Amino acid sequence: MATESDLARLRQRYTGEPRSVALEWYRTNGLHQGLVPDAADSARTLLEAGVLEALARSPLGDGDPTTAGTLYGISAASPRTHGLTLWCRDEDLPIMLGRLLPARTAHGLAGLPGLRPWAAPDQDLSLGLIGQEARITVRGRLVAGTGRGTRARARRTGPEDLERAQAWTVTAGGTPVWDDPFLQREEQRPLELLGTRFGAGDAVRWSRALRRAGLFLEQVPDWRSRPPADEELEGPNPARLKPRAVGPARTSNGAVVAVTSSDGRGGYGCTTTAVVLAGALARSGNRVLVLGGDDPSNVVKLFGRQPAPVFAGSGSVNVGLLPPDIETARDMLSRAREWDYDVVILDPGFQRRTLADLGDLVLAVTPDRDHRSGPLWTETEIIDRRPAHVRMWEWLQEELSLWAPPALDPSQSLMILLDLMFAVYTVARAEDGDARVYDPSDAQQVEEWWEGVARVAFGFDEGDDYDDEGIEEWDGEEDDENGEEGGGGSRNLLASATPGDAELDAWRADFIRCLHDEGQRRHPGQWREAAASWPDRHRQRQAAGLGPGQRSAEEWRPVLNAFFDEIEDDAVAAWGPELWEQYRSRWATCVMRNEDLLAPFSDLVETKELRRQGSDIAQDLAARMRGLPPRPVLGVLARARHDVDAHQFNDTAEAVLEHGLSGLALLPDLAEWTGLWGDLSSLVTPSPWAATTSLTLAQAVTALLPRSADGEGA
Repeated sequence: MATESDLARLRQRYTGEPRSVALEWYRTNGLHQGLVPDAADSARTLLEAGVLEALARSPLGDGDPTTAGTLYGISAASPRTHGLTLWCRDEDLPIMLGRLLPARTAHGLAGLPGLRPWAAPDQDLSLGLIGQEARITVRGRLVAGTGRGTRARARRTGPEDLERAQAWTVTAGGTPVWDDPFLQREEQRPLELLGTRFGAGDAVRWSRALRRAGLFLEQVPDWRSRPPADEELEGPNPARLKPRAVGPARTSNGAVVAVTSSDGRGGYGCTTTAVVLAGALARSGNRVLVLGGDDPSNVVKLFGRQPAPVFAGSGSVNVGLLPPDIETARDMLSRAREWDYDVVILDPGFQRRTLADLGDLVLAVTPDRDHRSGPLWTETEIIDRRPAHVRMWEWLQEELSLWAPPALDPSQSLMILLDLMFAVYTVARAEDGDARVYDPSDAQQVEEWWEGVARVAFGFDEGDDYDDEGIEEWDGEEDDENGEEGGGGSRNLLASATPGDAELDAWRADFIRCLHDEGQRRHPGQWREAAASWPDRHRQRQAAGLGPGQRSAEEWRPVLNAFFDEIEDDAVAAWGPELWEQYRSRWATCVMRNEDLLAPFSDLVETKELRRQGSDIAQDLAARMRGLPPRPVLGVLARARHDVDAHQFNDTAEAVLEHGLSGLALLPDLAEWTGLWGDLSSLVTPSPWAATTSLTLAQAVTALLPRSADGEGA
């Protein structure tokens, strides 16, 4: 039976990393991901493969070799599924970076195209491709003494190392391009470019060779013309590298973990979180019971449709249904520690959220993307380079949209209503050929025409000022019942008609006759004059190309004059008298002509997505946590995006502690977990990424619960 020291030494033989680092890695992760895990996703695999290939085949500095006992200047690697740290001796660091980072030479671009260094304050250097989130951390090793007296200690890398690398590159005959944050012509689409450089399976072997750097420190294979071979990567004991349920993430004592939404709403993914957590704990050797409520997507229905998953070793997942009576459920849960389970996961549903106060730990699930509060990890910065008068025009547009114009007199309102109703009349008549668009004896139908036509057909509400926005959205070319486009809509008829079109004149007369009795009843003071003058008015508007509700220039002038009178003081205060006097008339003219002044300047407005500070993100997350019991609370961001920056997440996880939370965990948005409702097998054998992220959640949970055992023997 191997001890943790034996396993740490074995990992050292593969990675070359310091013993304390190897031991800490095992104590944190066990063997759930394997002793020396591969990269969990293809983007990271390609990055790591490209790094090692670039070092193995660099044309720079052949006469300046790195220290013996290194892999192209790398003295050790510390691999994780979602991360990799490379260790370099101080004297090798500028040579390794100089050969790896892109530089122009007499023979073209050397190094890895698209690779750039990041030197954040108080953090080691990291390397990554532009546009990709995967990073490789670079650490320094200061070595002192010789033979048995040799000692090494870690050294933080930083900007001074980049300066040394730049000087070495220039001496070696290259011109660095990695100090330019933008991609060069030869670096376009770096990830796609990398993908074309490797044959089937080669990228995985290159990446694995980099992660197992310790195997090649004594004698480096010649990979200048071939990729690493599988047999070179096996090492002294390949059987012990496989993932197994050994090590941390083991708990006992029947601890109760309650999974609930952060604010009492449903649909956040609480049941999926509970099931994923149960699977990770079971793969770690825990006996897990999941208790669900009776909501439509409860865990009992999920497991009831499929064969129960069978886990290797002693791990298991069973499910049970909470009693419908809340007091009976409370009584049952009070005896949870008497049952033969290591962990009881409670998924009560949002309707019985109060049961969460019986948990030893509460998982407060909240969506990573919330439409109510906007983006969580980024904020948008708008860079507006438009001239001041253009920005004033936009301001005027916004103010006009919020302004309440003077009320129309009854005659004007009736004329606009007739325009709108005639647009609908032409559609109705074209469909059935009947000049009578409604039955006067049908009160509901009459009401729909006179009160509902504008609101229902064109999106206007009672009291709104009629303009052309709602009309423009409706083009009169809706599909008819047979799927044919343009079923005789009013726009087709009105667009094709001429001012003297006899057919359209006849339709106008029929329209007025059809509405006469009801119009006289509803508008006794205005109807007679409106009925007599509307046909000529409509004919003139149709000739001018005006749609229903659209103002003519003559109708716009008094409206805009009233608007200017009301807004002038604010406009002068905001933009100054000179801009106001010089450019308001131009804006008014374009409004009357329905012209867009802003479109020609749209390319002068730029938006940038900026990463938010962890403290600000933590404050937003804490604001979402409402009505939770006074228990340790672990925040869980469900359906999280895949490209959350690790440093940003760590800063946020540390900041949430100041708001009373006990920690923060991510549960990425994976199709594999959505598919659990049709296939539970991925709980037993998840993909590497699913296994890693679910185990990380399990470790965060068990770290906050009483534990009776740290792991099993290997």
